[in-house]
Amino acid sequence: MSRYLFSQGAKAQTFKWPINLSSVSISGEYVYTINRLSDSQVVSSISDRSLRIYDLTLSTEGGLLSEVSSIYNVHEKNISGVVGLGEAGVVATAGEDGVVKVWDLRTMKSVAAMSKGSTPLLSLAYSPLTNTLATGTELQSQDASVFLYDLRSPSKALRTYVDSHNDDITVVSFHPSVRHSLLSAGTDALITRYDTSIADEDEAVAQVINNGASVHLTGFLNDKIYAASHIETWSVYKQTNKDDESETEQEDDRKEYGDVRESWGCEYIIDVDTINGYVAIGRNSSSKLTLLEIENAEVRPTNRIEFENAHANEVIRSVNVHEKYGLVLSGGEDGCIHTWKVPENRDLRDGEGEWQESKSRNRKHTREEEHKHQPKSKEKRKEKIKEKRFRPY
Repeated sequence: MSRYLFSQGAKAQTFKWPINLSSVSISGEYVYTINRLSDSQVVSSISDRSLRIYDLTLSTEGGLLSEVSSIYNVHEKNISGVVGLGEAGVVATAGEDGVVKVWDLRTMKSVAAMSKGSTPLLSLAYSPLTNTLATGTELQSQDASVFLYDLRSPSKALRTYVDSHNDDITVVSFHPSVRHSLLSAGTDALITRYDTSIADEDEAVAQVINNGASVHLTGFLNDKIYAASHIETWSVYKQTNKDDESETEQEDDRKEYGDVRESWGCEYIIDVDTINGYVAIGRNSSSKLTLLEIENAEVRPTNRIEFENAHANEVIRSVNVHEKYGLVLSGGEDGCIHTWKVPENRDLRDGEGEWQESKSRNRKHTREEEHKHQPKSKEKRKEKIKEKRFRPY
């Protein structure tokens, strides 16, 4: 496993806060996602197929969550994705019932629904640049498909790409600043980059990457593409033109860091936020949530913020950073949403986008003894929930 990121010469900066500011709990359920609707409101998707809306009361001490409303039976089967659509209080959801819905949470009603049949949808993404939704499906017969919907005319799919994957599509991701640039990836270990302005799939495919392992997360990282696998490997690839690719060139255009659980001090990768510059990682055996800095398209494990006593020994599924108020929200399989406050003398980033160092909080990072990942006991596994987080490939 790679030690490359530890050799940059940067002094370890580890910041720890042992107690979360506040918590809300949904007994017996999993918290799938947390999305911010505004500075003072968030929405979370829950394993009981509901959306829960919370007010976030802000103060100098931090933030306090309180549930204000909820929508039940959002889909006929599990909710597989939630994205905000730019307008406050409007979100889209994807479900394993094969339907994409648009919700106005101010009226608590669905205002649009899109479907290409009953094939389960496993992933969802939104591009504000083109007002387009993308979804990825589970493999059915020989097909796993990517569907695109223009929200200005959502009655039928704008694009359908059916030949780029031969297994479940676990993630779709738009480029944050380049129009019509989309990634899809799945359990077939392939990452495909499309120019979605092109209808013909052969012409639309700009690049295909074999990641070598089932893909859990992928997205754009500056001018590169990152991939985190279901076996906790991390890779970074250059964007290339498929017409110019050779096998040798492809090998030179990638950095494969291997299994990062030991070098990053974690048991699994939760999420990647390339806009704010963080990788969120979890460690069940020590109930710890950690944010690692991303700088110049590289992860800096020596620059880390650790939140202890996070979600007992359960998997953390979602992390949302509220940088304006120095808050971090996390949700997990213990059914809890925690709100963490970053002290004012240790902001997540300063106004120039750089991580700040507080001498009073700065401690030399000493790595704890590594443990093998401990699977949860059968008693803690909910038979009614189909667990996709650690899907084999």
